[in-house]
Amino acid sequence: MKDLFNALQETFMYKFNIELAGEMVTVQAHTPHDAKEAGVNDWSLRVLQRIPDMQKQRHYISALYDALLQAGVVNAYAPSVAAASALIIDSEDLTTRFNFGRTRLHRNSDMPADGVFIEPGEAFVFTAAGCPSIVAKSKTQGKKFTCVAHAGRASLIDEGILRNSPTRSYMSIVDAIVREFKLRDVPPSEVHMALILAIPQRVFDHPLDDPKYSDHNRKLLALVNEKWPGSMSCEGNHAYLSIPEVFIQQARSLGVKEAWAASDMDAFPELTHTRDGGNPLRRNLVIIKNDA
Repeated sequence: MKDLFNALQETFMYKFNIELAGEMVTVQAHTPHDAKEAGVNDWSLRVLQRIPDMQKQRHYISALYDALLQAGVVNAYAPSVAAASALIIDSEDLTTRFNFGRTRLHRNSDMPADGVFIEPGEAFVFTAAGCPSIVAKSKTQGKKFTCVAHAGRASLIDEGILRNSPTRSYMSIVDAIVREFKLRDVPPSEVHMALILAIPQRVFDHPLDDPKYSDHNRKLLALVNEKWPGSMSCEGNHAYLSIPEVFIQQARSLGVKEAWAASDMDAFPELTHTRDGGNPLRRNLVIIKNDA
């Protein structure tokens, strides 16, 4: 399944397709270099929260508009994913609409969410530095649904559990996605999922002797070994987390029909992630279009 897509690099923008449940999804990922070329410092969507922000962010809007045009998108949905809330919402909940010529960006800063259901031709948009996304599809008995969600470590694992104080209803965004499909009368056995653009395990180190985070990292290692064995590998005091393996085990434990991970960010070297040694504030712009 990992070879179901082909990548096309245009300057430093990557574009590729994946096939899921017999339908196509297009992924378009813009690098920090693209942002500089477009005349903006950063791709982060945090600068667009309210309509008045448009007046202050003209250069950013122009760059974002060009990226959405390249993707052939009219309606793009960009929930506030920074909170890693493990919540899925409907596109109608994104009530703040930014009009960019022929393209509309839908947001809602008052309703944090990791994911949203989108229709054919629509896109999910987010900015990240190594956090992957999940595409989930069903097409059984006339029930065709597509959900796309941010799926960083904190979205896949409620880290409040490490403090004996869960912070949300679901351990993982995968649980939330499965529940939302069930509410649409689609059982997990008819849901197909793919994880896209994860930070490589070989660099996702959680040092067990870190002066600040050693306690957190040791508890994380114990939790992962208990619930998703084999998802962390250790070399001395270094523990490397595999986001794809956690995702796949979670999905399979819930009875999802198909769960697989596309190649990680090693295949796209110009994309940034938090362990690449660069500016930790840099972000990639990721546009995932439902082509079905």
